Amino acid sequence: MILLIACATAPDVELYARALDPATPVDEALAACADLRESSDECTTAVVADREVDPAVCQTLAAEWREECHFRVAERSERWDALVECGLSGRYYDECLYHLWSRELQDAVEPIQGAEVTRAVDHEAGAVEIVDYYAGLRNVRQDVRELLWDDFWYFAHARNRPARLSDCDDALDPARCLRGTTTFARRLVAEALIRASTDEDVRDRACRSGVIPEGITAGAWLADEVLDAAAQSGLESACLNPPVRPWNPIFVQPIRE
Repeated sequence: MILLIACATAPDVELYARALDPATPVDEALAACADLRESSDECTTAVVADREVDPAVCQTLAAEWREECHFRVAERSERWDALVECGLSGRYYDECLYHLWSRELQDAVEPIQGAEVTRAVDHEAGAVEIVDYYAGLRNVRQDVRELLWDDFWYFAHARNRPARLSDCDDALDPARCLRGTTTFARRLVAEALIRASTDEDVRDRACRSGVIPEGITAGAWLADEVLDAAAQSGLESACLNPPVRPWNPIFVQPIRE
């Protein structure tokens, strides 16, 4: 029986591997997916995610894969084309938008080349247009503008360390800077502990002891009681069951009108 199953599935395994091989021309990869006896739509979606493929291919798939296919296309498209694909991504719409604005904000906060010191606050002006645009696409039960600014400060501080609350004196919006910098400390710890790549034992030890692993916050901010307290709050969020992810609209019930 085992031998018969192996014989039956071997062609599909070979076709799937050929389809996902970057050396296989796109048309041949899609043809290989179409020839699969099982997982054809899943295979096609995987090809679309990694290759330049006409998004119209997504419309040929069953509904359960069609929406994910458009989501995958959006992730490798520029803003305008990506928004069209997000609009076709159905249940992935909120997640799709979140990925788009996260990508743009991260691009906007890369350390300034040649600068001796780069600070998060030095990137604030460059984020205004991005925030203004995506804040107009209200779609979640949160204040989207504040969510976007919190995301900006998180990415900006993550790439321009160390964070300093005193830098907010130079911000265009000092209040948002203070909120965003504090949120950065809390989110940095929570996100590090709950991400899939973190060893479960590390999170368990931190939750039992109430002590944040040193490697998570090393160099992230200058010594500051406010940020240290925020970090401790992040540990508490990560230790809840389920963990709290307040920064991410994917985990918030979307508005349905």
